[in-house]
Amino acid sequence: MKVALTQNMFDALVSFGFNCGVGVCSNSGVARETNAGNFARVPERLLEWNKATIGGKKQEVPGLTARRRDEGDLFLRGSGISPI
Repeated sequence: MKVALTQNMFDALVSFGFNCGVGVCSNSGVARETNAGNFARVPERLLEWNKATIGGKKQEVPGLTARRRDEGDLFLRGSGISPI
């Protein structure tokens, strides 16, 4: 990242990167919003990564939705920033 992060922001992004792969994450909307300082938009961008290919089709996975929501909550926790 190219901006200063709180520990919670860093931890949330590490979780996301570990789960999706750092290469994928570095080119994602999550990285773009973070680097632009648009921190309130990061939780919604994280939620875009809640799908897996099942039976040849991209489908929402409830467990991934919960994980992304938790990462978004962690990202903003204690920052005083409200998600958009």
